[in-house]
Amino acid sequence: MCQLPRRLVGVGVVLVIGMVLAGWYYLSPEYAECGYAPVQPVPFSHRTHVGKLGMDCRFCHPGAEQDKTAGLPPAQLCMDCHQQILPDIPALAPLRDALAADRPVPWIQIYRLPDFVVFHHGIHTAVGVGCTDCHGPIQDRDVTRVEKAMSMRFCLRCHEDPASYLRPTNQVFAWDWKPKDPAQQRKRNFRWMQAHGIRARTDCSACHR
Repeated sequence: MCQLPRRLVGVGVVLVIGMVLAGWYYLSPEYAECGYAPVQPVPFSHRTHVGKLGMDCRFCHPGAEQDKTAGLPPAQLCMDCHQQILPDIPALAPLRDALAADRPVPWIQIYRLPDFVVFHHGIHTAVGVGCTDCHGPIQDRDVTRVEKAMSMRFCLRCHEDPASYLRPTNQVFAWDWKPKDPAQQRKRNFRWMQAHGIRARTDCSACHR
């Protein structure tokens, strides 16, 4: 019986190990596990800033409306307020240091997608996908964590029946919006999508490129 060349066996072993490591990496808490909540350099509370003070999501995440990524607030933006409010508390030291050194705040990314997945915030918010649809009741959180696993099944749930999930485009950033009549809202969404020629693609190339 012919034996496989050692080089070919070696390549096979490397490929298997690579596949295992890639699977472990993309299934790690940083990518899929609900509840992942890394310790941030600054203990930012959405409950205080959004739920109590009523700050708009776009104030800290300006890219959420039009860009691919939502973006994170620079130190200057935070200190514009905190120079007047609790400016010297120890918890804000990383902000003061970042501002003094003219460098970004080292926020730790919470929601991450594999490199082969394409997602654009602006495309989704433009058609009525609300922030809380993916990020959960962020207005109630003192600690930001992964609320919903960003799995393919999660995305397809909406792409297969978008009319059941969309909201009026002027309510995308309203965390307290709820449809008064879900059935009627679905009908309105469906008519609106037809009128604007909007459809949610479910073919592989829509999100994997």
